[in-house]
Amino acid sequence: MKKGKPTGLTIESVSPHGLGAQLNWKPGDRIISINGRPINDILDYQFQTADDTLQILVRTADGKDVSYLVEKN
Repeated sequence: MKKGKPTGLTIESVSPHGLGAQLNWKPGDRIISINGRPINDILDYQFQTADDTLQILVRTADGKDVSYLVEKN
């Protein structure tokens, strides 16, 4: 089986007062998709987070997939 580049956008750091900290994201976790659309780079992330409601799929550094529903104020 051929191994390629990991999917998703790797979280490099988490702001202590930001959304990532509230959701317990850690450096090394990866954002796989937002609202069912794959996230491959920062441009995908910025475009897909424009919606008011976000279904975010994150793969933790240990390989567990976790889904979050986020509603912006």
